[in-house]
Amino acid sequence: MSASVVTEVVRLTAAVSGVVLLGAAVTKVDAAAGWTGLVARFPVEPRIRRLIVLGVPTAELVVGTAVVLVPRFGLVLCAALLASFTAVLALLLPQLRGADCHCFGAVSSSVVDLHLIARNVALGAVAAGVATLAWTHSDPGSVPVLEFAMVAFGAVLAVIVRTYRALPTLDDVGALTTTEEVR
Repeated sequence: MSASVVTEVVRLTAAVSGVVLLGAAVTKVDAAAGWTGLVARFPVEPRIRRLIVLGVPTAELVVGTAVVLVPRFGLVLCAALLASFTAVLALLLPQLRGADCHCFGAVSSSVVDLHLIARNVALGAVAAGVATLAWTHSDPGSVPVLEFAMVAFGAVLAVIVRTYRALPTLDDVGALTTTEEVR
């Protein structure tokens, strides 16, 4: 694989990982009640729960930023963070099975189950694989602003489309208010 292809694979993976992690951090804070509710089910002391409620979004923010600015190091951190999420979910699966994970706050959610664990394993494997690729070739440097912006724009569009699908259809909107009800 040529150095330029490796650089682009590393940068694109870093941009996507950065957007996902930064988005997860922001949406957890935005929908704190759901995230806090999930953590309340963890069988640990209340002070540890408070640390988790604040620590996970903080870690996602730090790792998401590191992935974009220093992809080699950031992708290693990303793989480690996903491995820790996987380990905690696997350990707590009996207590959390079927609960809403609140991975992306109110924007998108998954149920805590083996599929969520498998998703984290797969994402962690991609991050680890691309990190390995990054360390075996020349330093790709930080993700270019335009590349990051395009990935972020794509993520925003995906959220808009997902939200739009959750809204009533145009036919339903027309049926909400009739001229007779307005009079």
